[in-house]
Amino acid sequence: MKLWKKSPKKLPPGSDKKGSVILVLTATVLTLTFSAVLVLVNMSFREYKSAILESKNLQARLLARSGIEASIALLQRVSPEILYQFGAFSMPFPIVLGKGEVLLSLSEESGKLNVNRLVHFFDDEEDLLVREWFENLSVTLGIDGAIWDEVTDYIDENSVAMPSGREYAEEGMVPVKNGRLHDIRELLLLPAFSAPLLYSPLIKADQESMNFATEEEKLARQTESSVLSELLTVYLPDNPGSADSHKINVNSAGYTVLRSIHPEMTDDIARNIIIERIKAGGRFDSLDDLSAVPGILVNSGGVPLLDKLKSRLRTEDLIYKIVAEARIDSQHAHAMAVFDREAKKVTGYLD
Repeated sequence: MKLWKKSPKKLPPGSDKKGSVILVLTATVLTLTFSAVLVLVNMSFREYKSAILESKNLQARLLARSGIEASIALLQRVSPEILYQFGAFSMPFPIVLGKGEVLLSLSEESGKLNVNRLVHFFDDEEDLLVREWFENLSVTLGIDGAIWDEVTDYIDENSVAMPSGREYAEEGMVPVKNGRLHDIRELLLLPAFSAPLLYSPLIKADQESMNFATEEEKLARQTESSVLSELLTVYLPDNPGSADSHKINVNSAGYTVLRSIHPEMTDDIARNIIIERIKAGGRFDSLDDLSAVPGILVNSGGVPLLDKLKSRLRTEDLIYKIVAEARIDSQHAHAMAVFDREAKKVTGYLD
């Protein structure tokens, strides 16, 4: 018996080419689809990483803010005497909060010369006493005292130019502000100031004399800064026109500032004030305690120097500057606050 075998069906001409094209198109579509998926996955992963970084950055900023709040609580609840003995104003100290760390720096600002006090708050005229301090500082540092004319004209709101100042902007110059400074760096907007003048030591340290100094003298000379930005401040209390708020805090002032507050203040007396302050545990309780300072009771014109200083000095802390540097993993954040101790309120905040 003969078996019947079905003959294979012949494909129409060109069918092989069409099949190949379909396979190529299908492979192309799949490749493009897979590539698009990879792109979307990569974008999603980058967005995820960005979201994590933003979250960490936010946490770092919140940590810095928490550091500021912790510092304010510390300043309100712990006496300045204990804080000075602890060394809270001498060097930054770290605090671990949650998974991060914040480095806190505290400084008492009323022991510096305040640039904003070159002009009275009540009549917009130059404060001659404060100007005297700045002139004395200029002599100590060996700089031209006329630079403070520009600062006075920059702050005051009148149209009368100081002898070496300028009330109106000249060609290529920054316009006069006519208001108080918010940051010491604003001085760089004035032609008389430069970064080296503001941030570099203006007097070369006398290392040879330090070799023969006592330990107390060495500690006293650590305050002999000749960096202008470290001797000046712009921060004011909540009520800058209040009585005694212009006075220099003898408990936080360094040698260079003390040397500037009276023409009769000598190098030795300024250093002796700091040495006696160290002996007293870092602070004088009252201005009468200064009577133990050698040379301060010497009469000039029938009046002891101490009596002349009482109208220029104070022993109470007034303005604190708080700086918080926070870190969580690789993210860092910075915050700064100004705290008025007497008013018990924050007068400035920046992050």
